[in-house]
Amino acid sequence: MPVQTKVPIEHVSQTDFHLTNEKVMGLAFRVHSELGRFCHEKIYQNALHAACLANGMPTSTTEIEILVSYKEYSKSYFVDLLVGNGIVYETKTVDAFNENHRKQLLHYLMLLDLFHGTLLNFRSQSLQHEFVSTNLTFEKRRRLTIKDSEWENLGASSQQLKGVMLALLGDWGAFLDTTLYTDAVTHFLGGPERILTPVEVISGGNVLGTQNVRMLSEGTAFKITATTKNINYYKKDLLRFLSHTNLKSVQWINLNHHNIEFRTLSK
Repeated sequence: MPVQTKVPIEHVSQTDFHLTNEKVMGLAFRVHSELGRFCHEKIYQNALHAACLANGMPTSTTEIEILVSYKEYSKSYFVDLLVGNGIVYETKTVDAFNENHRKQLLHYLMLLDLFHGTLLNFRSQSLQHEFVSTNLTFEKRRRLTIKDSEWENLGASSQQLKGVMLALLGDWGAFLDTTLYTDAVTHFLGGPERILTPVEVISGGNVLGTQNVRMLSEGTAFKITATTKNINYYKKDLLRFLSHTNLKSVQWINLNHHNIEFRTLSK
């Protein structure tokens, strides 16, 4: 997998994860008790890092860069805290965890081909924590089924879109953050300067405003999603949006777990 880090990554068993995590959580509660809940996120991150080192925890490193690449495209992510070269911690200062926080940590775990991580929220009155885990190895994430019976080849740009997306999935696997795939596809199709185009949204003959849309060619946009529930409702909403623009069609790629769905939606 084309992912690079500056430290070696090691798999940790579930038993070792719980043993190490119990110690880290004790230190996290101590940090929260000492500093309270109104510091910046980076301060808690540094304090927990220092506490791990002071208590002889296995290699503890902050802001680990994860560099993801395909050909000349690359994108960096940064893990808040890596303990024992195999357990990821993400520190937050938010009102409460939401699904985006869990997805972010899962994204990091899958990029690193790891299985265990913990979210820590230092803003709450009592330290909030949540385990996040996955059993999806890199190899499992590359076992894909392509469904394209509803896809129409609308020209060279549509063919290029599909080809690039399949190449990325073959190299990176599925289940990653859709923003990564979208950014990479945008890059290979000419970059945001060429792809992102303001499109008028119209209702009752009135222009309500403009909205940036990723365009393949004149009249054809594209959308990459990871919708796994209520897919027909999502399809109806895309068609509803399409009906209020001068666009003719949308090439929709949906990453539905192991099923990669290519659809063409037209007026």
